Amino acid sequence: MSNFTPYQTTQFASFAPAALAAERLYAIDPAVCALGCRRAEEPAALRRELAEGMAAQIAGLNRRGFAVRLHLREVERFSSAEAYERLTYENVLQLEELAALLPPAAEDAAAVQFDTLLYGMELALLAGRSYAGARRDLLQKARAIAAVAHIPAIERKRAFLDRLLRTDYVETAGIGRLEEIRRELRDLIKYIPPRERAVYTVDLTDEVVSSQWRGAELESDDLADYRERVNYYIRQHRNEEVIRKLHANAGAR
Repeated sequence: MSNFTPYQTTQFASFAPAALAAERLYAIDPAVCALGCRRAEEPAALRRELAEGMAAQIAGLNRRGFAVRLHLREVERFSSAEAYERLTYENVLQLEELAALLPPAAEDAAAVQFDTLLYGMELALLAGRSYAGARRDLLQKARAIAAVAHIPAIERKRAFLDRLLRTDYVETAGIGRLEEIRRELRDLIKYIPPRERAVYTVDLTDEVVSSQWRGAELESDDLADYRERVNYYIRQHRNEEVIRKLHANAGAR
């Protein structure tokens, strides 16, 4: 029985196989075993980081906001990183609703799009899906960055870009390496010349099928009569509990 056998569950599916393989290699090649153990830890470390980041953003939501108050129970729950340990499908749906409440990122849009690309690759890797298209997109962006000269920020990453483009660095990347690529290049995307970016312009013309002018259905006299009827009803039923509560609230404001 392996030391990692108990972790062959859904919760640890992302790194348990790598840990088991690393343990079997220990007697043959300790160095390869250490590399396998490091790769096994990468998803867990990234998961903790993402959970803490998401919890911090949710904790920063304004509890007095109307939309936030509608989800206050979920906000309180997911403001703690521990709440992300065992997420159910219902929890995922709740987090999707909370994500819509988060303020837009105050960062360069290109950098945020690059984050989305790399997170998508990481998710595909964990799910065992192909991401060849995303890999080509990443390499294309890396080439576009490398083609830009005389930018100190890019020159400082020149060796990393060469390794990424001239070796199988991307093809053999695990979660940790993809995350490294994301962090190293996200702030350089803005230097890609606009002509290297795909720009889509859509010109849509709405067709007017028909038009019809309608005046107000309620004239001012009708509104005055309605207001008078409402006031009369309130005066006639002022001692009823519902009317009394409404009146008290109005007085409190």
